[in-house]
This record gives sequence, C-alpha cells and structure tokens, in this order.
Amino acid sequence: MKKKQPPDIGTGRSQHERDGVDIDMIACINGELAEELDHIALTDVPTDVTTDGEISDNDSCDADDQLPVLEYAEELFEFYLKIEVHYSYEDLGDETLYLAVNILDRFLEKRAIRRDRFQLLGIAALLVAWKYEEDIVGPDVNDLLDLSGQAYTRDDIFKMEKLVLETLEYELTVPTPCVYVKRFLEAAESDKMPRMEALSYFILELSLLEYEMLKFKPSMLAAAAIYTAQCALRGIKYWTKSCEMHTKYSEYQLLECSRLMAKSHQKAITAKKAIIYYKYCAEHDWISVSHPACCLLADTCET
Repeated sequence: MKKKQPPDIGTGRSQHERDGVDIDMIACINGELAEELDHIALTDVPTDVTTDGEISDNDSCDADDQLPVLEYAEELFEFYLKIEVHYSYEDLGDETLYLAVNILDRFLEKRAIRRDRFQLLGIAALLVAWKYEEDIVGPDVNDLLDLSGQAYTRDDIFKMEKLVLETLEYELTVPTPCVYVKRFLEAAESDKMPRMEALSYFILELSLLEYEMLKFKPSMLAAAAIYTAQCALRGIKYWTKSCEMHTKYSEYQLLECSRLMAKSHQKAITAKKAIIYYKYCAEHDWISVSHPACCLLADTCET
C-alpha cells in the first residue's frame, strides 16, 4: 500500500523535487521503468534527528548486554570492524566486492600486467576475495570461466590466483570502506532517514571506478560517502558533532573527497558506471535517480 505523503508546506516544489529525484534523468530510462517510479512512496527528511550540537551514544542500547563487550568496542572498531555477509551465490556480500577491488589495486601497485590478462586478474581477485569473505562453498570455476567468455582456462585462473596470493604475501585481512560504513551510518542516524543508507552505498560503489579515489583512506571514503549522501538528501551541507566524533573526520577534512564523489554521482548514468546506476535503480527504490549534492558541486564550480 502506498505510504501517505505529508502535505506540501509551501516550498513551491513538486513531490519529486522535494525527494531529490532528477526527472530529466528518468527520461533516459525506458518507459516501463519510468512509469514504476510514480508508484514508489519516497520519504521526506524527518525532523526528529540529533541536533548538530549533540553527540549520540551508539552503544547505550547494549549497556546491559555483555556480548558486545562495550568496553572494547571503540578499540575493536578502530582496528577492523568486520560486518556480516550474505549467504548465497546470487547475492555476494559487499565485503567481497570491496576486498576484490582492494586485492586488484594492491597487486597492480607491485606488478605490471598485460592488457589481455587484466580480466583474468579480476577473476582471480574475485575468487580470492570470495574464498576469504563468504561463509559458503567456493564458486564453481566453470562459472568464472563463463564470465570471461571462455577466454581463459581453469589452469590460467589457478595460476593467477597463486600469483596474486604470493604477490600480496597472503595479506588479505585489510580494512576496506565496507568495514567502516555500517557504524558510521549508525552515527549519522540513518535509521531515521531510510534513503541515506542506500544512497551512501551507491555513492561509495561509484567511487570504486574513480582513479582519484585511490589516495583516500578506506575510513575516509566511508565517511565521505555518508556526508555526501546527507548533503544530497538535505540539500545543504550537514555533518553533526556525533558523526565527527565517531568517524574521527571533520566536515572540512571530508570536503575534497566528497566533492569528487558528488561529481561522480552527477555522471552516474554514463556508460562506464551504468551497471551500478541500474543496479541501484532496480534493487534500491530508484535511489540512483536522486539529485547529486548540489551544494558540493557548487563549491567545485567556485573553486
């Protein structure tokens, strides 16, 4: 049943504009999908969020529970916050994706590779990440061969897998943006703004394709994605004291990274990023059709 929307309070904007949906961008999508958008109930930004001067206690709800070992929560998190994975072949955990990209990037820092072997490297990185992260039986190598259009053999994949592990000296326990983003979303009170989580993951996933993002730490990428998502949904720059305390990043520290993310979001419909764009259209209530953070883009234009 369609959710009842609050009345327009005289902003002079349409419902789609208030929800941050780019109507012009929808025109790029086929008619059937565009028609579906009209049936989706989007939620306005709520008013019952923590004010800028307050710091929320993320762990207070677990005060009487010994299992979370709250006295060590911050130390554990600052080292490595490992979050849960999905348990099916069809829906691999986000951790697997981010670890695979991390493996690929670190391998290329140490070794050059021919262009015709690059896809093989990607398959090997995915295979290693899959075995490391997923609590399921490993992938069928024949399925991975199909991904390459049978361009390689089983022996090619296993040799590349071995080369990747040896090159990285079997160091696979590394922080990626994915291990930080869940706790940072809690600090941002994303449960009170349902679209924030999906938009943060969308912006973060777009950053995987940007060479410029390699200079930023994983924790900064996670924090910047959430900051960028908040700016996009609210239409203003927004970063609370609680967010700053839990992420260890000030708004000023995030600006450079977030401006690049906003530019990437603005170009999300381009061919290079189209697969991510349509993924978040289909699976996340059209979140990829939302306006980028115009307040951050304006900063880019001014500078």
